[in-house]
Amino acid sequence: MSELTQKEVRPGRGTSAECAFLAFHDMTPDGFMMFRPVREAGKIVDLEWTFVNKAAGNIIGREPAELIGKHLLVEMPGNKDEGLFDAYTRVIETGQTWQNEFHYDHGDITAWFRTTATKSGDGLALSFADISESRAGEERLKSLIDGVLAFVGVLSLDGILLEANEPAIAAAGEVAIN
Repeated sequence: MSELTQKEVRPGRGTSAECAFLAFHDMTPDGFMMFRPVREAGKIVDLEWTFVNKAAGNIIGREPAELIGKHLLVEMPGNKDEGLFDAYTRVIETGQTWQNEFHYDHGDITAWFRTTATKSGDGLALSFADISESRAGEERLKSLIDGVLAFVGVLSLDGILLEANEPAIAAAGEVAIN
């Protein structure tokens, strides 16, 4: 795909692949952003937005068009504090895809995210989803299971304990001590 930026390509203009790309990213519930590296003396010092879909804008509470041409660390410095910028830089430098789930609590954004970062040309393509609701559900389920007085555990097919509630862990500790 050519140097695709949101300002340059609109539905009805550009190649059919670019139009399909925009149509897909206009409809997906996942956030999607593209960045170009900002370099000083060959070192990546920031990332500049070249594309932001509507879902990304909704998730982070910003208008997509307002981010184009702006720098990530200026607009969202929490990306440096959380180690995300370093992960993104490694993706650009090594070409290795990076996937992670993490909690982000900076500025006006407090959420759990599932993120995939891949190299795109000399830049970065980033897709992400707000998974806060599913994480909250997992925590509620864990609290519920931990509140059960009976032993609750999950075993592998080989009989290895993979997960256990607090009473089971406490009992296992007492057995190990006795």
